[in-house]
Amino acid sequence: MLKIMIVEDDPAVANLVGQFLEGEGFMSATTTDVPGAWRILSEDAPDAAIIDLSLPGSDSGWDLIEDLRNSEMLHDLPIVVLTGTPAEDVVERARKLSCVYLGKPFTSAALMDRLQIAIRRVGRGLQTLPLSVVVLTDRFRIEGTIHAPTDLSRFSDAWESLARDARAYVPVADAAVFMIADGSKIATADLIEVRKEEIVLASPRDGLALGEDA
Repeated sequence: MLKIMIVEDDPAVANLVGQFLEGEGFMSATTTDVPGAWRILSEDAPDAAIIDLSLPGSDSGWDLIEDLRNSEMLHDLPIVVLTGTPAEDVVERARKLSCVYLGKPFTSAALMDRLQIAIRRVGRGLQTLPLSVVVLTDRFRIEGTIHAPTDLSRFSDAWESLARDARAYVPVADAAVFMIADGSKIATADLIEVRKEEIVLASPRDGLALGEDA
């Protein structure tokens, strides 16, 4: 069972996140400030961390993250940056620090998606099968990766499992977004939530259309 450290200045939010994670089969350890985070890290190093950027005291969430990245023992800790700061002010710095961004407000499904990405990047737990995908909407082509249970090796089966789950979107990791009109790349992201109602076609990146698995 993986242990997740939650560093969040709002105790109510921290407790809700902890309850959700525990309901998903994780253990959690919660603190509201940087000194508390270091106590958790020194007692029993967690497998991943969810860190708010606005923390009380002289050190911010960024300070904690940078110290972790400079630590010999904890430099590869999977981290989700949780913040109400606008994405344009956070995403690039988070990426440079090998963190995954999640903006407030957020859904429990979005939190789990980001946490899974952060943990997969260092090869810890959450064993799933990565499948390369191309998703088309009326205006965009999104190329990236979907993750499915390991028993769903056929693309059509994996896609159907995502299309039928409770989320209103399909998470596409390590995504690149292109304009259909001229083929220009307009964005890259750790994770893009493609609304299911907007999806026209999905296919594996080897060119087989959905439902045409060999």
